[in-house]
Amino acid sequence: MNASPAAILLVDDNAAKRLALKSVLLPLGHPIVEADSGLAALRCVMAQDFAVILLDVRMPTMDGFETAALIRQRWQSELTPIIFITA
Repeated sequence: MNASPAAILLVDDNAAKRLALKSVLLPLGHPIVEADSGLAALRCVMAQDFAVILLDVRMPTMDGFETAALIRQRWQSELTPIIFITA
């Protein structure tokens, strides 16, 4: 029995940037979960585990650094790789 590939969390407030990144990531075969804010990303992280999180640095309300710090406070995601992205 093969395990399904681990999901990637893509966090960016800009829908066009999420679409562009998603088009690059889809051929990898991993499920992609999208979040449009830091708060939405935190909700996603509470609901499931991710192989990697691609996180925009500049977002309104809660920036990527604050979001990453909160993600790291949860023991289940403290070692999840976070890659910061910005335009």
